[in-house]
Amino acid sequence: MIILKSPDEVAKMRVAGSIVADTIDTVLASVGPGVSTADLDAVAEAFIRERKATPSFKGYRGFPASICASLNDEVVHGIPSPKRVLKEGDVLSLDFGAIWRPWRPGSPRSARGAGCRTSPMRCSRWWRGPGSR
Repeated sequence: MIILKSPDEVAKMRVAGSIVADTIDTVLASVGPGVSTADLDAVAEAFIRERKATPSFKGYRGFPASICASLNDEVVHGIPSPKRVLKEGDVLSLDFGAIWRPWRPGSPRSARGAGCRTSPMRCSRWWRGPGSR
């Protein structure tokens, strides 16, 4: 069954989605060598709460963080940690979610190379690939 949304519901969904999108931009602006995944989690949580939303992952089935953060070959949905510090060339996978009113948008994002703020395919200046010197 398809449930059509009212214009008011669509407008609220747009606000909720923009909170997640803006959180992604804010966190990616903080990505760089020497930054821990726990630092990124703190940035995300503060930003989400400033917008009167709630991090949707925190507390879900005991998950302790506001975002999921995995480095390199780690499995997705990693728990942010002060011990996991970004280095130049790391591949960072993030997952974001927020609850605003009843809406729960979420979005993943990956960045190749600490400090890269765009998609992995546009980050070749940070990572030259296997066999590069």
